[in-house]
Amino acid sequence: MILKTFILSILFFFFFLQSKHVLPSKQKTVLANSQERHILSLERQKQELLQVNKQWDHQFRTMKQFYEKQLAEVKANLHLSERRIIDLEEERHRHPPEKERLQFLDRDRPSQETKETKVLSEALHEMKEENKLLKQKNASLIRKQEHYECEISRLNKALLDVLKKNCSVLGTPSETGDKNSLDDMRTQLEVLKQQVRMARRKPG
Repeated sequence: MILKTFILSILFFFFFLQSKHVLPSKQKTVLANSQERHILSLERQKQELLQVNKQWDHQFRTMKQFYEKQLAEVKANLHLSERRIIDLEEERHRHPPEKERLQFLDRDRPSQETKETKVLSEALHEMKEENKLLKQKNASLIRKQEHYECEISRLNKALLDVLKKNCSVLGTPSETGDKNSLDDMRTQLEVLKQQVRMARRKPG
C-alpha cells in the first residue's frame, strides 16, 4: 500500500513537472503564431498599398496624357485663331481705298467691297471672341493639371508614410489604424478615378 502511494506520488510529481514545461512552450507557440499572423497581415497590407499606388500612377498618367492632348489642341487652335485675326485685319485695311475708288466711279452702285468689309469685320470679331475663349480654356486646363499633380503628390506622400510605418514596426502597431489608412486611400483613389472620368467626358 505504501509502495503504491509512493508510485502515485512520483507519477503526480512527474506530470506536474511536465505541465510546467508544456505551459511556457504553449505560450511561446501562441506568441510566435500571433507575431507570424501580424507579419503576414503587414505584408498583405503592404502589397495592397503598393497596388493602390500602382493604380494611382495609372490614373495620373491617364489624366496627364488627356490634359496634355487638350492643351496641345487648344494651343494649336489659339495659334490659328491669332494668325487668322492678323490676316483679317490686314485684309480689312486693304478695302477702304478700293471702296472709295468704286464709289467715286459709280455712286449709285452698291459697293461689293463695303459688304465684304462688313463681313470681314464680323468675322474678325468672332475670331477675337473665339481667341478669348481659347485663352480661358487654356488657363483652365493648366489649373486643372496643376491641381491633379498636387493631389497625386499628396496621396503618394500619405502612401509612403503608411508603408514606412508598416515596415519599421513589427511589434504591435494598430491594425485598425492601418486598415483605416488603407480604406481612406482606396476612397481617395475612387474619387480621383471619378474626377478623371468626369474630365474626360466634359473637357475644359
